[in-house]
Amino acid sequence: MADDVERLIGVLAGDAASKLLPFVPSRANPQAELVLLFQEPQDVAAAAVGNEAYRQAVEAVAADPDLGRTAPLGEFGPVLSAITGWHRLSANDLVPRLIGAAAAELRCFALEPSATQLVEIAMRNVELVRRIARGDLSRS
Repeated sequence: MADDVERLIGVLAGDAASKLLPFVPSRANPQAELVLLFQEPQDVAAAAVGNEAYRQAVEAVAADPDLGRTAPLGEFGPVLSAITGWHRLSANDLVPRLIGAAAAELRCFALEPSATQLVEIAMRNVELVRRIARGDLSRS
């Protein structure tokens, strides 16, 4: 089942990469691009939800022993603390958030916006959520 999660998240992230803005922000006038960059993770996540493989990805996440514990299907999982507050996720929420967070991280590290980068970061996010669910809080 773990292979299904990675494959499906990879498909969703690869397709959602079409919503990445095709530029690295200019240091000369970042205000002109700031609004677009704040909206980008939501646009990327929405594109993932609109993909025909989204439902399969949600079901694969719910069936995964670790991910399903954090984000079950049809209900909310345990309370998680994040920089944006305290959240309870379902499998429906986790799938687009893994990909939207990857888009935000791509920008935070000023990486070239590409499908390859987005997929790679989304895969790391999947593994991070698994480690959190297992209680493995060590850094790798």
